[in-house]
Amino acid sequence: MVSSLQVPNFQETSLVIVANDEAFVGAYNELEVWRSPGPGQSFKEITGAFWAPARLPADGEDEPPVVVAGPLIDVVGQTLSVIARNGDLSQLDFDFVGAGAALLKDIAIQITSQSGGRLKSYVDVNQKLVLETTVAGASSYLQVLPTTAAIFLGLPTELPTSEAFGKERRIPLLPGVSQYTFVDQAGSPTSSYKTRFRNSVTGVTSEFSLPFTNAQAIGLGPSRLITGFLSLVGNDGKPLAYTEVSIRSNFRGQLVDGKLIAGGDLVDSTNSEGYVEFVLVRGQPYTLGIAGTNIVKDFTAPTDSSLTTFPLLDPAYGNADDYFKVRVPNIPTLARGSI
Repeated sequence: MVSSLQVPNFQETSLVIVANDEAFVGAYNELEVWRSPGPGQSFKEITGAFWAPARLPADGEDEPPVVVAGPLIDVVGQTLSVIARNGDLSQLDFDFVGAGAALLKDIAIQITSQSGGRLKSYVDVNQKLVLETTVAGASSYLQVLPTTAAIFLGLPTELPTSEAFGKERRIPLLPGVSQYTFVDQAGSPTSSYKTRFRNSVTGVTSEFSLPFTNAQAIGLGPSRLITGFLSLVGNDGKPLAYTEVSIRSNFRGQLVDGKLIAGGDLVDSTNSEGYVEFVLVRGQPYTLGIAGTNIVKDFTAPTDSSLTTFPLLDPAYGNADDYFKVRVPNIPTLARGSI
């Protein structure tokens, strides 16, 4: 029986990730996803070059082609306890038998045989005992509980080093495809995420996206949302980096799929390449402002289902009396609060 104090609070989370062609074509071919369990906790990549099982310790090597015997360890009469998820979450307890100290490889055999097909154990080339789930991917999870046996076997016993997550294959980027879905089967209500592009050949990576939370990944379905993007350059043709851009949606009391569109400001800054994007509700009117300029544009997010992204400054989406005519507002640009 798993202790209620030890059970992770997993929440399957579906992320909709928008990647505009201009940001990756010719430079990157795959997308990484990183997760932080909660505020103040570090981000770790939950994707990888290949699907991978959950493995402990984290620096354990792959199973060697030739069996490594390892040192003699005496854990007879002791119990090793772990929490594993290979579909469902359960606690596994391993009781060691014998006449005394045994080679580490024989202890690994006992763990594998008692796991009911859930775990594989072996000794790596560094003579460390390794545990890993028999299922790869985001659904796999492994945690070593603090016991004397775990200490004797050289396994981590304190969080966060005593838990491991499986990894999904990094998302392949395809020209002409701007929207990708990633399902994190080990998310939680407090999880936050960030992404970045990678070139699998050269290993070159882009900057990280701004972190976004689980709460931002749910709400209206993807078919109701569209991403508007903007690229800014200066008079010298160089990107206008870290320029604040704001999008305002005044409260209209409108319901979409039974949810009230409450309005408010969306504020973000361009990255080092002068690029910024916003996820918007289709068919909603907005006002765009750019800090340090007199540019204010009224537009309506397109409803065309064949589009997943659109340029925020495209006149095609401007209101009839606007058509992206630069005008000077009679209020401070990007001011917060009601007008």
